[in-house]
Amino acid sequence: MSSPDALLDTPSLDGSGLPQLPPLFRLVPRRDGGAFAAACRDAEAGAEAGTLHWTRRTDLLDAAVVLEPDRPLADTRLAPCVAMLALADALVAHGPPNVKIALGGPEGAPDRLLVNGGWIGGVRFAVPDGTRDPDVPGWAVVGFGVDTLGDPDDDSPGRDPTRTALREEGFGELDAAELLESVARHLLAWMDVWENDGDAPILRAWSRALGGKAGAGTAAFPARPSWTLPERSPRWTRPNA
Repeated sequence: MSSPDALLDTPSLDGSGLPQLPPLFRLVPRRDGGAFAAACRDAEAGAEAGTLHWTRRTDLLDAAVVLEPDRPLADTRLAPCVAMLALADALVAHGPPNVKIALGGPEGAPDRLLVNGGWIGGVRFAVPDGTRDPDVPGWAVVGFGVDTLGDPDDDSPGRDPTRTALREEGFGELDAAELLESVARHLLAWMDVWENDGDAPILRAWSRALGGKAGAGTAAFPARPSWTLPERSPRWTRPNA
């Protein structure tokens, strides 16, 4: 999984603690979590494409962005695949050499991201209820969740071999805001490929990300997420939040 632009990961986090995002995004910082649900409510109320809700935490990436589909749902279902490719590329860019990034989930549902075999987070996707495949959705939302620093209160990390955090896998002190900057840039790069070159390169990259499975398509992406972010003390928000 490599995105189409090699100059995507120059650090730009400023002293405010806010991620510095490309101009197409409008950042909506949150303190109470639930970025995905908030973005869906915002989209339903008519929020513009690029509105990005982000929970101001250092230990978890909890973010979601509003999209404005211009194609039927059958084609819009590529959006979470594009988002997952962007998230995977951001992790590869910030991870140690030979880090193993894979997709997986219950019964093969590819909405979870695995790092060195342990679940790290994933992507969510929503459109208005009742939208059929031939319909152009009134809105769409993709959400990102990643456990970046693990539980700062846990003095014995790694006890559950099926779950992990970026810090435990060699990513150092990379936190949620820095990761979101990178994800946003990779997302725009993949969206540009989708817009200019069509579905084919996205489907090829998606198939590779799924291990080259024949016929890997967007229908495999679950309508309901198979994962939730860890419950954790709210005191791990940013100090200047």
